[in-house]
Amino acid sequence: MTLDPIILLFVCLVPAVWDFKRIQRRYGFIPAILSAAVVAGGLYLWLTYLAAGILFLLNAQPLAVDFVEFSAIATVPPVATWLVGRKSSLAPGIVAGVVAGVAIVLMASALKMSLFGA
Repeated sequence: MTLDPIILLFVCLVPAVWDFKRIQRRYGFIPAILSAAVVAGGLYLWLTYLAAGILFLLNAQPLAVDFVEFSAIATVPPVATWLVGRKSSLAPGIVAGVVAGVAIVLMASALKMSLFGA
């Protein structure tokens, strides 16, 4: 096992611990654990997909659709997280970011299939 996933896990745990402490004061221990798991898992998923996109753009021969997909994946989930998270906790914002990211990936996949065939 390399050091990269461990560093990525610690990067994801910082906001999860912050959200855990915030939710624990208001709602208790169990909702705080669930909220921290959602935050850490969502950030890990987003950062892993972002790193894979960067590696793809550097090593492959990307098309214009790939650049649009990568820029949308890099910007839309954090914006969705911020928009939802400022009114509530960080966990609903992360869920909104993951949903927005999945929608972008599905839209880009449908666009690629329509351009290049299945």
